[in-house]
Amino acid sequence: MLDLNGVRLRNRVVTSSSLLGYGAPRGRFALYGLSPFAQWVNLERFGAVTTRTLTLEPRDGHFTLREDWRLRELPEMFTRYEQALIKVDAGWLNAFGWCNIGIRAYFRDYFRKTANLNRIVSIGGFSAEEFRELVDVVNAEAEPGEIAA
Repeated sequence: MLDLNGVRLRNRVVTSSSLLGYGAPRGRFALYGLSPFAQWVNLERFGAVTTRTLTLEPRDGHFTLREDWRLRELPEMFTRYEQALIKVDAGWLNAFGWCNIGIRAYFRDYFRKTANLNRIVSIGGFSAEEFRELVDVVNAEAEPGEIAA
């Protein structure tokens, strides 16, 4: 166990923002909040799971928020996913452009489903005022020590 000022983590391994989506499944083809990787990983083994960056309003970014993909459309979805990841010598660069459902939808649709995880909410604003609003939403929705932002 690791103690970060009252927030207890299972270990020192913390995921980067968006790697595992929102940490919980929502629909059939939007596995774990737009992250296909999370379905094969035991998320409880991480010290903490960091959400994809959340903004005040939903953003398509450079990918999409679409969740109604039909089976015949999956090649298009994979092409979009491929275009948002750039292979470099050291690994991959993520170019999703803050594609997210918005902070209020995260708390409505995912937050309670991930109560068994240590969560870090990544927030992104375009001004100091937006950051203040984002922090206000987190403070209103989560108990102290329940989440980090």
